[in-house]
Amino acid sequence: MLKTRPLLFLVFAVWFAPGAQAHVFSPPADVSGVPIPSISHGEMAVLSRYRGEVMDLAEQTSQRDAEIRALLMFTGLQSANCAWGLVPGSVTDEANPLNECAHAELAGVKAILLKLRDLPAAQPMAGDLVSRIDREMTLAGAALIQCEFSAEGFNTASPVVPDWGAVGAYLWQRFGKITSVLIATLLATLAAIAVLRAPGRRAGPLG
Repeated sequence: MLKTRPLLFLVFAVWFAPGAQAHVFSPPADVSGVPIPSISHGEMAVLSRYRGEVMDLAEQTSQRDAEIRALLMFTGLQSANCAWGLVPGSVTDEANPLNECAHAELAGVKAILLKLRDLPAAQPMAGDLVSRIDREMTLAGAALIQCEFSAEGFNTASPVVPDWGAVGAYLWQRFGKITSVLIATLLATLAAIAVLRAPGRRAGPLG
C-alpha cells in the first residue's frame, strides 16, 4: 500500500490541482552515496529505449561491484518515484513535474552502463551497448538537446521525490480534469497490481 500512496494521492490532487509551479533546481542534500553525473535531455530520450538491456546486464553482474548494487537500488527507487514512466511526458516534456525524477533515474542508468563497461566480465556486452547508444545519440544530436536539469548531478543517497500536487496540475492543464482523473486512477490501479504481483509480496511482509 505504501508504494501506491503517491499515485492514490495523485487521483485526489487532480481534482484540487493548483496552478503549475516552476521547476526548482535541487542539488543532492546528502552526498554520502555514489555520485551520479548529469544526463542531457536528449540523451534521456535515447537511453530510455535501452534501459531494459542495461538493467538486465547489471543484474547479472551486480554481485561483483558494490557501486553497481547501490546504483541499481537507486534507479529502482527512482523508477517507482517516477510512477514507472507511466505519466505522459515524464521523459520528453521538460514542463512535466516528473522530468527531474526521470533525469535522476536515467542518469543512474547511464552511470550503471559506464561502470559495466569497466568490468571485465561485462565488457563485451556493455561495449556493444555503448556503441549502439552512442551511434543513436550522435544521429539524434542528443547532446545538443538540453533543459534546466541537464547539468544537474545526483547521488544515490538523495533520491528525487516529485511534487504530486504539481503532477496533478500538469495532467489537468494538459488533458482536462476528467481525463486526468481517469489517467491517475489507471496509474494507481496499475501500481497496485504491480505491488500485488511482486515476488516480495508473495513471500510475506517485510520487517
